[in-house]
Formats: sequence, C-alpha cells, structure tokens
Amino acid sequence: MKKSGWLLLIAAAVAAAVWMVSMPGAGMPGEPRAGEEEAAHPAAQSDGAVIARGCFVTQTMRFTLCGHSVTRRVQAPEGLIGKDFSAARDYYALWQIEQFAADAISMSREIELFCPMHRVLTVSEAGELALGRNLYGDGMAFVKGYPNADPAAWPEEERDHLRLGIPFDTEEEADAFVAAH
Repeated sequence: MKKSGWLLLIAAAVAAAVWMVSMPGAGMPGEPRAGEEEAAHPAAQSDGAVIARGCFVTQTMRFTLCGHSVTRRVQAPEGLIGKDFSAARDYYALWQIEQFAADAISMSREIELFCPMHRVLTVSEAGELALGRNLYGDGMAFVKGYPNADPAAWPEEERDHLRLGIPFDTEEEADAFVAAH
C-alpha cells in the first residue's frame, strides 16, 4: 500500500474514533460510559473551589498494553478559569479527577495502547506489515510499512502477537525482527 493509502487509512480511523467519542454517552473502548465513571470511581469533589488563574493540571496516562505511565503537567485552559468541579469533570470527560483544588487538579486515565516509548509492529487492515508509534499519547500513528514482508508466511503464534502488536524500543530493532523472517 502506498504512503498516501496508509495516511488515508489512519485519517479514517481517527475520524471514526472522534465520531464514536462524540456520540452521547459514548466513550472509547474499555472506558466507562457517561454516568458509569461516578458509580465505579467516586471523583474527588471540591468544597466549592473554583479553578484559579495559574492552576496546573497534572494528567497521568496509564498504558495497559505495556504497563508504562506518562505524566504531563499543563496549565488549565483559559475557558475553565473560574469554573467549578462539575465543569472540570465535564471538560475532562475521559479522565478520572483524583484531586481538585483552585490551584491544582490531578487526573488519570487508562489507555488500551502501547506508550509513546515503543514502536509497534502490527498487521494493517489491508493485511500488510506496518510499524506504528503512539506520538500523542492516545492513538497510534503510522511510521512505515514493510511492503516486501509477508506476515501470512510467519508462524501462527507470531501472527497472533502481530494482531495485538509487538513492541520494540527502536525502529532498528523492529527492522531487524522483520528481516529475520
């Protein structure tokens, strides 16, 4: 498949994910639907606090396929300044808010992907071998394809691993793995 075909395939997958998340009561696979989160994980509520200018938001993403976590710290969006816990919970609907104060909000989320540290070898929907990487924390991006590799000729156990994705620390390690087959 040509690079433009891969880009179109990735764009279609992203569009489908955005469409699914925007549906009322919907979420990403493996995440609670609207209303389920409060029942399963009572969120940290404030005692009337509102988000102050200069408030920092600490987000921890836990990647279930590799067990790694990534934490980022950003300033609260301008549109949330002066808003309460309920507004923050609505704004960060995919996250579980663990701490809420005027100057600091802490939240986490589990994501069923490999973390950005890995390059992931997998088979595309077209049946071709592809290498991807989680560049932004919440979705895989195409890195490169292996048009001369035939995953159908690989042992069944390795094909099963490819369906889930085989993580590598570097692109060179992935290339050597493919070349060995």
